[in-house]
Amino acid sequence: KCGFSYTTDNFVKVVQAFRVQFPLGVVKTLLLVGFNDENEQDHWETLTMLRAVVPDELTISLISRKEMGVEEREGLQRRAKVFYEVFLNGMIMRNEKWWGREDVVLIERKISEREGMGRSGAYKEIIVEGECRVGEFVNVRVKTGGKMELRGQMVKK
Repeated sequence: KCGFSYTTDNFVKVVQAFRVQFPLGVVKTLLLVGFNDENEQDHWETLTMLRAVVPDELTISLISRKEMGVEEREGLQRRAKVFYEVFLNGMIMRNEKWWGREDVVLIERKISEREGMGRSGAYKEIIVEGECRVGEFVNVRVKTGGKMELRGQMVKK
């Protein structure tokens, strides 16, 4: 629908096949909300797709039109909020799969003197506790995580 050559069913199948090959691989997607012909059925199909896919990173973008009234704009914002809440709940389950795992992380930036932020081999963002430098590869054991972050400790090899 909306001029794209794929459907939500196609997207779900592609992501599921990707996750079979790469169980910890990161899936990022953009969700556009507010097409002219969007209806309640589209909203529910998108919710179903989000629950089935559980992307690791999600950008929600509202399509706003000049002629859009306040009520319609608020309705789109409510839809976007529902999508975001479904995404956050799914992230808890996705992140739990990382707990206790070890991976090599490339430190991208420092957060504090004893913490860095980096990406795993599967491109998952992880906060690393321990002395590390930007550009350094470190071995990390993931110990906790929440909706939006994973935290790990450097381990010596």
